[in-house]
Amino acid sequence: MVTISPSEPLLAEAAFDAMTTATYMNGDLVATSLLDHIDSSYLDAGNRGEVAASLLLLLARDKAVKAPDRQDILPLGKRSMDPKNDGWTSGRIITALDFLRALLPSDHHRSLGQHKPSCHVEGKDGETLEEAFTDGFIWFNHFIKVNDFSMVNRQYLSCLISRGAAIICADNHRGVDLVIPVLFNDSLEPESVSAILIQVKNDASFTHNVCTALFDLMDPYEVNLFSKGETPSPITRLVFALASKRADVMFPSPGCRSNRYVSNDKYTAYDIWVAGVTPESFGVISQDSVQTYNSLLQRSINAFNGYGLFDHSSKEQVLRDGRTSARRRMHPGASSILEHQQNYVAFDSGQSPCVELDDNEEE
Repeated sequence: MVTISPSEPLLAEAAFDAMTTATYMNGDLVATSLLDHIDSSYLDAGNRGEVAASLLLLLARDKAVKAPDRQDILPLGKRSMDPKNDGWTSGRIITALDFLRALLPSDHHRSLGQHKPSCHVEGKDGETLEEAFTDGFIWFNHFIKVNDFSMVNRQYLSCLISRGAAIICADNHRGVDLVIPVLFNDSLEPESVSAILIQVKNDASFTHNVCTALFDLMDPYEVNLFSKGETPSPITRLVFALASKRADVMFPSPGCRSNRYVSNDKYTAYDIWVAGVTPESFGVISQDSVQTYNSLLQRSINAFNGYGLFDHSSKEQVLRDGRTSARRRMHPGASSILEHQQNYVAFDSGQSPCVELDDNEEE
């Protein structure tokens, strides 16, 4: 069954207002609620971990909007016509730097602000991320799943900013999975728009070790953010290696790049590699919610689980386990899990290549 989720910025803002209570503010209950909906309905968990990643990005946006040190929040009852405040009593527009600081752990904020570009146009080699994005503003409160590759272009992003929308890219989009528009200055025109490009990896082969080739694939001209001949604004590129066992945040330097990408840069980009889903990798995750996020990612890997995920017909765990095992044995060769192999392959003692099922895969 295929459905759509329309862009509803006012409804999304109401949801934000309702969920910024003390109960929800740390994000734990939000993640738990999302996991429950995925397990009890037909909600798609995504194929690459992009659903969990979009939740992290929304929580970072909420955290930045609610930050106590924000300078543009006005006293209750007063309104402003300043475009950076958008007319509400408390502004929902944040800077790109505020957003990134909310997303990443505080231990990395200093490195974030002083980060130099991984590639740059002439004369921009010494410009830090903080300097480059001083006038870069963000306004989004929901994601739209788009259907074609053209929507990543700044021409369309300028329209989506007016709706407060970020993008989950069309399936198989080259090099990028999520896009957050960034507006430079106050004029909502395509030439003033850039973006934060995010690639999500839910594959344990991507670890805390930076793979610079992934950033190279996020060329803003190749992914269609900028059209040929346009003057590019600076961009930020993030890779989320969510399945990494070791949590870390890395800021690749220009020296890490392959030689074939070092010269003749046509744009300026600041690259950030985020590994793992723990408080050490994201500033919006608490230790108590780590298992919930790992479960969300597991749902993404195992898009099909007709063996035991929804088997609540018996309260006895031993009966549920038995049914699950029987269903797996009736589906030989479908997985490396032992039950899918043992009835038609005879392994020598101690030589079975099959994996033992992790308890978390059944929950």
